[in-house]
Amino acid sequence: MTHVRIFPYSKTAMQSGRAGQGQWTMTIVSWEASYQDALMGWQASAAPFCTKNLTFASLEEAVAFAKAKNWTYDVEAPKGDHVHSKQYGSHFRADKPLY
Repeated sequence: MTHVRIFPYSKTAMQSGRAGQGQWTMTIVSWEASYQDALMGWQASAAPFCTKNLTFASLEEAVAFAKAKNWTYDVEAPKGDHVHSKQYGSHFRADKPLY
């Protein structure tokens, strides 16, 4: 049976904007058993979709798609943003610790 993981879109370290926030990504965790390639010793699988990600506009759409395909799924909760106040003057505060 196919098992998928549904999680919120996460930007790469090279992205600074907020485009894509609110989108959800679905990735296939297990499609069928993988096997070891006899020639090179690599892990291989006959499933063509193990390396593909599906993107949905909402969590409800992703869950509905998984249910329509009779796939089991796990939903990961979104992580909170860590926004720090960055001001030039804070470098010269009197109470700034010296390290």
